[in-house]
Amino acid sequence: MSADPKIRTYLRHQEKIKSLIFLLVILLIVLSVFLIYERRSESQELFLIAAESKTDLSSSGEGDEGGMKQDVNTESPEGEATAEEPSAVYFPIHLEGAVLNPGVYQVKEGTIINEVVAAAGGLLEDADSRKVNLASLLSPHQQIYIPRLGEELRLEEIQNNFSGDNPSSGEREKININLATQDELCRLSGVGAATAKKIIAYREQHGPFKRLEDIMQVPGIKAAKFEAFKDDIRLE
Repeated sequence: MSADPKIRTYLRHQEKIKSLIFLLVILLIVLSVFLIYERRSESQELFLIAAESKTDLSSSGEGDEGGMKQDVNTESPEGEATAEEPSAVYFPIHLEGAVLNPGVYQVKEGTIINEVVAAAGGLLEDADSRKVNLASLLSPHQQIYIPRLGEELRLEEIQNNFSGDNPSSGEREKININLATQDELCRLSGVGAATAKKIIAYREQHGPFKRLEDIMQVPGIKAAKFEAFKDDIRLE
C-alpha cells in the first residue's frame, strides 16, 4: 500500500524543518566562531595599545627625569644670565694664626677677612678676634695673622693685617690710572674686567687723565663708583 498523501506531505514538511534547523545551527556556529575571533582580535589590539602606551610613558618619564637632572646640573646659583658679565678677579692671600686650616687662599675681589676665615674652617677657641677687623676687605698678596688670646702682635703683623699691598707703610698702594694694566685696574673697588678695558680704551683714545674726576667720563663709572675707589688712584 502506498502511503497516505497527508502522511507524505507531513514527512516532507518535517524534513524541511529539520533542514532549516540544521542550517540555522550551522549559521549560529559560524556566527559564534566569527564573534569569538573578533573579540580575541580586539583584545589583542587593546593589549598591544596598552603595552605601547606603557612603553611610551616609561620612555617619556625617563626623558623628563634626564632633562630635570640636566637642568639642575647646568643651572647656576644665580639663574640664567641675560647679559654677558665681566669675569671675576681672584688673587692670593696668606692666612696664618689661630684658624683651623691656615695657608694661602685664592679669594674673589670684594672678599672680607671673615669670609676667608670661614673658608679656613673658622677661628680656634683661643683666637683673639678683637685684634683683627674681620669686616676689612682683602687685597692682593695680603697676609692676615689671627692672634691667640694674650698674644701680642708685632708691628709688622699689624701692618700686614691692615694692607697686603704695602705692609711697610701700612697704607694701600695707589694705582696709577694713566699707566695701570687691566689686572691692576681690576684691583679697584667695583672695577671688573669689562670696566678696566673701557678705562684703557678711553685712555688710548683721549690720552692721559688730567684729573682724577676725569675717570668718570669712562662709560659705566658714575659718582658712586668713583667715590668707592678715588682714594686708591693717582695720576702719576
